[in-house]
Amino acid sequence: MFRALKWKNGFPGYLRHVFLSCLFVCSGVAAAAVSGDVKNTADWEGRKSDGVVHPSSASRPVSYPFKEDFRGELSAWKIVLDDQYDHPAGQNPRARVVDAPGGAGQKAMRFELTGRPGEFRSEISLPAEEDFQDRWYRASVFVEKVPTNPSGQIVMQWHAQMGKSRVDRDFPNLALWVSGNRWTLKLAYGTPDNIQRGTVDLGEAQPGQWTEWQFHVRWSPTADGSVSVWRNGVHLHEQATPTCYSGLIERTPYFKTGIYRPLRKRGDNSEPPTVVYVKDIEIH
Repeated sequence: MFRALKWKNGFPGYLRHVFLSCLFVCSGVAAAAVSGDVKNTADWEGRKSDGVVHPSSASRPVSYPFKEDFRGELSAWKIVLDDQYDHPAGQNPRARVVDAPGGAGQKAMRFELTGRPGEFRSEISLPAEEDFQDRWYRASVFVEKVPTNPSGQIVMQWHAQMGKSRVDRDFPNLALWVSGNRWTLKLAYGTPDNIQRGTVDLGEAQPGQWTEWQFHVRWSPTADGSVSVWRNGVHLHEQATPTCYSGLIERTPYFKTGIYRPLRKRGDNSEPPTVVYVKDIEIH
């Protein structure tokens, strides 16, 4: 951690004392970070249910409006595979940039779960934002085929930074699911120890083709929050509702997209592969 210092005529005693004092203090700070005692949630997301402290998505600032066409570096994103965070961009076949299916030269992010036991997530995520924002989100999703498992999968989600308020079973505040042959939007709000949930049917899922989704969300833990949804330009749903958990630090939930199948976390059986493509992400 520290590079060795060399002095031409030896290391002066009083400076040696200062150096050792600083080393002791810095070591204490590092130990606190590893143990999860650091309270600055801009640096640490908090201890998850697996007992591991993961780096926070808030450590990577993003300016808005934001647009991602997957033609450049993925420096704004974290790549998340199963319970492992911060994979190197573009170096894993389960989450990589490819030519978009039928995209006439466009690029897309391709996500895959091979179906092996223990695989449940292939996603990219952006940082959380300070304060509760009023945001528009747009992205196009291509589901190669509908999952055979009726529990389905999440292809877009917005998740709170729970920190020390994390419970054994929390849910994303908003999540776009494909389950069976239906698209659904699931909401979660209330307090972490008393989570309220809602589900909205968004119509039939049609695999093998692009679906453009647009969401307008006013993020709030109270009744002045709201969510509106468009599918391929058609307005499907509008609802006044809390859209955040209450009692947490005021941050807009962070955006993730890809494949997330929570019920596969403990799955011990093999399944057919699942592939999803995402392109043309815009947030403003």
